[in-house]
Amino acid sequence: MSSKLAELFAACYCTLLDELDWTLLGRLYCYEGGEHFFDEERRARILEVGLHSAGELGESLQHIDSGARASLYIGASIAELGPMLFETLVSGRAVDARNLPGAETDELNRALAATEERTGAALPRILGEPLASATDACDHVWLVSVLTDPTAFPALHDELYERHGTAEATGAGDLDLERRRAEELVRAALDRAAAPFLWTSSTDELGLVAAQCTSRGVGLEALEGCWTSPIVRDDVRVHLAARGETRDALGAGRIRPGKAR
Repeated sequence: MSSKLAELFAACYCTLLDELDWTLLGRLYCYEGGEHFFDEERRARILEVGLHSAGELGESLQHIDSGARASLYIGASIAELGPMLFETLVSGRAVDARNLPGAETDELNRALAATEERTGAALPRILGEPLASATDACDHVWLVSVLTDPTAFPALHDELYERHGTAEATGAGDLDLERRRAEELVRAALDRAAAPFLWTSSTDELGLVAAQCTSRGVGLEALEGCWTSPIVRDDVRVHLAARGETRDALGAGRIRPGKAR
């Protein structure tokens, strides 16, 4: 990584976080007292984890060479901004970021546009469009704390976090329906992945991902290095995924990713 690119990334990321309307975002994340949700401590952690996760991802990207040089971010939000900017500015990769349309996506895109104008760096945007609307190949899929989201997947949230019968359970949703929706989402992402590729997920949703990978003959191997997401506090890890002969090499230990920071 060149020092100039690293400096550009750090400058753009800090400018972007300063640009965000944290009061608005806090109200979107927390109905009561939301204006104080993103306090100084939480914002500092978002910056710290954003830089760390970008570094971990940069190490992991060295282990793939599919030619796609593109990443798909599903559920792109605040925690994804650091890695997204790193891939765009430092690694020179294309970023296809998707999230549900609404006030949060609008605010993130507003801040990205303002940061682009202030820094002169071309930055990605988050599309509020269905995943099926694009077909370009990618060699990295980021799906973190999406299948456990209490709004989009309330029943899966309770199931995967083992919260049934607790005060933290949502008690809502249809587990069978949500499981099918989650499986469809993972399969749609796998359809775009050019092997070998990376898959980034939280440990809680990895079981659903791994099951769909196995059904398609895709092997997963966890890379060293793990971090805790800054808002949801899920454990997150990058995995190397491969098919066919390359998958056999994974299982036999012939592909050994280097140690991440």
